[in-house]
Amino acid sequence: MNWDAIIGIAEIVGAIVVVVSLGYVAVQIRQNTRATRYQTTHNLISANSDANYLLASESELAAIIHKGAYEFGSLSDEEKMRFSTWFFAYYNHFDFAYHQFKNGQIEEAMWRKMAYEMPLYVNSLPGVKEWWSRDKARFSQEFVAYLEDRMSKMEPSSELPTIGMTGQKATT
Repeated sequence: MNWDAIIGIAEIVGAIVVVVSLGYVAVQIRQNTRATRYQTTHNLISANSDANYLLASESELAAIIHKGAYEFGSLSDEEKMRFSTWFFAYYNHFDFAYHQFKNGQIEEAMWRKMAYEMPLYVNSLPGVKEWWSRDKARFSQEFVAYLEDRMSKMEPSSELPTIGMTGQKATT
């Protein structure tokens, strides 16, 4: 065997090893992308569940949210702070999700669920709408523009989404 043949075989083997390595790396990247999407989605679902659990377990907070959703002006200063803090946290996770969706980290089916829910409260409940008009500057400009565009395209509903225990207008 001459050296030229050995070098040629070594180059072919090397090329095959490179192709196999690139295939392996592609599979690993795909698996990592799926795991990252799953973790992002899981974290967002957990944040939403935690917010709902907090309302379900803290009757005083639930009453504040319920009352403020319909009549923000009827809340005391402390209640307005709690109302605003809760809704900021709730919509902050939507802001994060919006950017994660744009970056391909959230699957479209999950995003559709969130995109449906996001404008409901702000567009339908007067107290939440008032909160939004005051606090929207705390969110990213892209998210605010997206949400306001969604709200402008919503069909008016005769039925308000439910907040708190009954979905009925809060009484003071």
